[in-house]
Amino acid sequence: ADVTSVAWRPDGRFLASGSKDGTIRIWDPFIRGYPNISRSVGFWVTGVGWSPDGRHLIIARCVNDAQIFDPASSRSSGVSLQRVYFWHADFSPNGKRFATACGGRAKAVGIWDTETLKSLMVLEGHTSDVRFVYWSPDGSKLASVNYPGETKGPEARTYTPEMIVWHTT
Repeated sequence: ADVTSVAWRPDGRFLASGSKDGTIRIWDPFIRGYPNISRSVGFWVTGVGWSPDGRHLIIARCVNDAQIFDPASSRSSGVSLQRVYFWHADFSPNGKRFATACGGRAKAVGIWDTETLKSLMVLEGHTSDVRFVYWSPDGSKLASVNYPGETKGPEARTYTPEMIVWHTT
Protein backbone atom coordinates (compact mmCIF):
# COMPACT_ATOMS: atom_id res chain seq x y z
CA ALA A 1 0.00 0.00 0.00
CA ASP A 2 1.31 3.43 -0.93
CA VAL A 3 1.76 5.48 2.24
CA THR A 4 0.41 9.00 1.78
CA SER A 5 0.89 10.49 5.24
CA VAL A 6 2.87 9.94 8.44
CA ALA A 7 2.62 11.71 11.82
CA TRP A 8 4.40 11.36 15.17
CA ARG A 9 2.29 11.20 18.32
CA PRO A 10 3.18 14.31 20.41
CA ASP A 11 4.99 12.24 23.04
CA GLY A 12 7.12 10.53 20.35
CA ARG A 13 5.96 7.05 21.39
CA PHE A 14 4.08 6.08 18.19
CA LEU A 15 3.81 6.92 14.50
CA ALA A 16 0.60 6.85 12.51
CA SER A 17 0.45 6.29 8.77
CA GLY A 18 -2.31 6.51 6.18
CA SER A 19 -2.32 4.74 2.82
CA LYS A 20 -4.01 4.83 -0.57
CA ASP A 21 -5.60 1.46 0.19
CA GLY A 22 -7.63 3.10 2.98
CA THR A 23 -5.61 1.69 5.87
CA ILE A 24 -4.36 3.55 8.89
CA ARG A 25 -1.58 1.99 10.90
CA ILE A 26 -0.09 2.86 14.25
CA TRP A 27 3.55 1.87 14.63
CA ASP A 28 5.94 1.56 17.53
CA PRO A 29 9.08 3.10 16.00
CA PHE A 30 11.29 1.33 18.52
CA ILE A 31 10.18 -2.16 17.48
CA ARG A 32 10.85 -3.17 13.89
CA GLY A 33 8.21 -5.02 11.97
CA TYR A 34 4.44 -4.98 12.06
CA PRO A 35 2.18 -2.15 13.19
CA ASN A 36 0.51 -2.28 16.61
CA ILE A 37 -2.86 -1.34 15.08
CA SER A 38 -4.02 -1.66 11.49
CA ARG A 39 -7.53 -0.59 10.50
CA SER A 40 -9.26 -0.10 7.17
CA VAL A 41 -11.26 3.11 6.93
CA GLY A 42 -12.58 2.23 3.50
CA PHE A 43 -10.95 4.61 1.06
CA TRP A 44 -7.76 6.49 0.22
CA VAL A 45 -6.33 8.19 3.35
CA THR A 46 -4.77 11.49 2.33
CA GLY A 47 -3.70 12.77 5.75
CA VAL A 48 -3.27 11.74 9.39
CA GLY A 49 -2.45 13.78 12.48
CA TRP A 50 -2.52 13.33 16.26
CA SER A 51 -4.51 15.34 18.77
CA PRO A 52 -2.31 17.36 21.16
CA ASP A 53 -2.98 14.86 23.99
CA GLY A 54 -2.11 11.90 21.71
CA ARG A 55 -5.44 10.15 22.34
CA HIS A 56 -7.02 10.65 18.89
CA LEU A 57 -6.09 10.74 15.23
CA ILE A 58 -7.57 13.03 12.62
CA ILE A 59 -7.93 11.20 9.31
CA ALA A 60 -8.54 13.02 6.02
CA ARG A 61 -9.92 10.93 3.17
CA CYS A 62 -10.32 11.68 -0.52
CA VAL A 63 -13.95 10.59 -0.31
CA ASN A 64 -15.93 13.46 1.17
CA ASP A 65 -14.97 13.11 4.83
CA ALA A 66 -12.60 13.64 7.73
CA GLN A 67 -12.76 11.42 10.81
CA ILE A 68 -11.59 11.58 14.40
CA PHE A 69 -10.37 8.11 15.32
CA ASP A 70 -9.82 6.73 18.83
CA PRO A 71 -7.14 4.00 18.60
CA ALA A 72 -8.01 2.66 22.08
CA SER A 73 -11.64 1.86 21.14
CA SER A 74 -11.32 1.76 17.32
CA ARG A 75 -14.31 4.13 17.16
CA SER A 76 -14.52 7.10 14.86
CA SER A 77 -16.83 10.01 14.13
CA GLY A 78 -16.51 12.60 11.45
CA VAL A 79 -17.69 15.29 9.10
CA SER A 80 -18.79 14.78 5.53
CA LEU A 81 -19.50 17.10 2.60
CA GLN A 82 -20.76 16.00 -0.80
CA ARG A 83 -18.34 16.42 -3.72
CA VAL A 84 -15.59 17.73 -1.41
CA TYR A 85 -12.21 16.04 -1.09
CA PHE A 86 -10.53 16.23 2.30
CA TRP A 87 -6.80 16.29 1.54
CA HIS A 88 -5.37 17.06 4.96
CA ALA A 89 -6.46 17.89 8.51
CA ASP A 90 -4.82 19.21 11.65
CA PHE A 91 -5.90 19.61 15.28
CA SER A 92 -5.53 23.04 16.87
CA PRO A 93 -2.88 23.21 19.60
CA ASN A 94 -5.53 23.03 22.37
CA GLY A 95 -7.40 20.20 20.58
CA LYS A 96 -10.75 22.02 20.65
CA ARG A 97 -10.87 22.61 16.89
CA PHE A 98 -9.55 20.97 13.77
CA ALA A 99 -8.98 22.34 10.31
CA THR A 100 -9.48 20.60 6.98
CA ALA A 101 -7.83 21.28 3.62
CA CYS A 102 -10.51 20.80 0.98
CA GLY A 103 -10.73 20.39 -2.76
CA GLY A 104 -13.33 19.42 -5.33
CA ARG A 105 -16.22 21.87 -5.30
CA ALA A 106 -14.92 23.53 -2.11
CA LYS A 107 -11.41 24.92 -2.59
CA ALA A 108 -11.36 26.11 0.99
CA VAL A 109 -10.25 25.53 4.57
CA GLY A 110 -12.84 24.35 7.05
CA ILE A 111 -12.60 24.88 10.81
CA TRP A 112 -14.62 22.48 12.94
CA ASP A 113 -15.46 21.99 16.61
CA THR A 114 -13.77 18.76 17.76
CA GLU A 115 -16.50 17.78 20.21
CA THR A 116 -19.69 18.67 18.29
CA LEU A 117 -18.23 18.29 14.76
CA LYS A 118 -20.06 21.48 13.79
CA SER A 119 -18.58 23.80 11.17
CA LEU A 120 -17.25 26.96 12.81
CA MET A 121 -15.78 28.74 9.80
CA VAL A 122 -15.06 28.33 6.09
CA LEU A 123 -12.03 30.21 4.75
CA GLU A 124 -12.15 30.81 1.00
CA GLY A 125 -9.52 32.33 -1.25
CA HIS A 126 -7.55 29.55 -2.93
CA THR A 127 -7.84 29.05 -6.69
CA SER A 128 -7.30 25.27 -6.62
CA ASP A 129 -7.59 22.36 -4.17
CA VAL A 130 -6.15 23.15 -0.73
CA ARG A 131 -3.73 20.32 0.04
CA PHE A 132 -2.22 21.15 3.43
CA VAL A 133 -3.30 23.04 6.51
CA TYR A 134 -1.34 23.63 9.74
CA TRP A 135 -2.04 25.61 12.91
CA SER A 136 0.53 27.98 14.38
CA PRO A 137 1.86 26.84 17.79
CA ASP A 138 -0.34 29.36 19.64
CA GLY A 139 -3.46 28.54 17.57
CA SER A 140 -4.02 32.12 16.44
CA LYS A 141 -3.16 31.46 12.79
CA LEU A 142 -3.62 28.77 10.20
CA ALA A 143 -1.46 28.30 7.11
CA SER A 144 -2.88 26.62 4.01
CA VAL A 145 -1.25 25.69 0.72
CA ASN A 146 -3.04 24.85 -2.50
CA TYR A 147 -2.24 22.16 -5.04
CA PRO A 148 -0.25 23.46 -8.00
CA GLY A 149 -1.05 21.86 -11.31
CA GLU A 150 -2.87 22.14 -14.59
CA THR A 151 -6.40 21.68 -15.80
CA LYS A 152 -7.29 20.41 -19.24
CA GLY A 153 -10.05 21.33 -21.65
CA PRO A 154 -11.36 24.58 -23.10
CA GLU A 155 -10.66 26.53 -19.91
CA ALA A 156 -7.19 25.03 -19.32
CA ARG A 157 -5.21 26.74 -16.59
CA THR A 158 -1.91 26.37 -14.80
CA TYR A 159 -1.94 26.88 -11.04
CA THR A 160 1.09 27.94 -9.06
CA PRO A 161 1.44 27.11 -5.37
CA GLU A 162 -0.03 29.72 -3.07
CA MET A 163 0.09 29.93 0.71
CA ILE A 164 -2.44 31.86 2.73
CA VAL A 165 -2.04 32.62 6.43
CA TRP A 166 -5.42 33.05 8.12
CA HIS A 167 -5.98 34.74 11.49
CA THR A 168 -8.36 32.53 13.48
CA THR A 169 -8.81 34.44 16.74
